[in-house]
Amino acid sequence: MAFHFKFNTKPSLFKGTKDPFRLIIINDETLMEVASFKLTKKSVYILFSSLFVGTVLLTYLLVITTPLRYYIPGYASGAGRKELIHLKQQIDSLNDYTQSQQLVINNFNRIVQGKDVITLDTNALTPKQIDALPEKNVLPNAEAIKKDANIRVKAANRKKRHGRK
Repeated sequence: MAFHFKFNTKPSLFKGTKDPFRLIIINDETLMEVASFKLTKKSVYILFSSLFVGTVLLTYLLVITTPLRYYIPGYASGAGRKELIHLKQQIDSLNDYTQSQQLVINNFNRIVQGKDVITLDTNALTPKQIDALPEKNVLPNAEAIKKDANIRVKAANRKKRHGRK
């Protein structure tokens, strides 16, 4: 004959959520019953969950509706935030300005002390080298300049003939 024992090694929190329990509050000196409550695990869970949500909600409303919100780090009014952004932009532009001024001062000091030697390019360019320059393509050719000059001269002559300045 074999005996099979079943041990419940893991008690479940949600097992027996509807089983009733009685909470009795007794006065220690007189041993009189002061209060008696019939509770279940489910009702205790609902009670504590409701208290937690209510406390969080009350705290949130208290912070939002009173001046306490200004004591929270990072919370600022819209005007204060705009002013902060404007001041940060001014600081950035002043920083850029001082860096450029420092660069000018450093360059000036190098030139005055003779540390910055400038070599001039005095080589003469041939017409072929001038034609090969990329800037040549940007400038109008000689014919276009002559044509534009002729148009302007003709317009000036017409104005003179008609008595306009």
